[in-house]
Amino acid sequence: MPIGNYIADFACKSPKIIVEVDGESHIGKEVYDSQRDEFLESKGFKILHFTDTEVLRNNDTVLEMIFETIENLKF
Repeated sequence: MPIGNYIADFACKSPKIIVEVDGESHIGKEVYDSQRDEFLESKGFKILHFTDTEVLRNNDTVLEMIFETIENLKF
């Protein structure tokens, strides 16, 4: 989902949450990723990062963390 000059893997405008699934393509892009996160957070988004391995191998845990985060967000 495009937000400003950035693309979020998965985003929901209400609640303002972004789920990023980071694979090997993010290696060496830590500065860019940090700048992107700062921008998205300045727009009020809560960002969750997971590795692609976490999503594939621990899907239930990832979903629990997403649901827990949503429950704790103030609308």
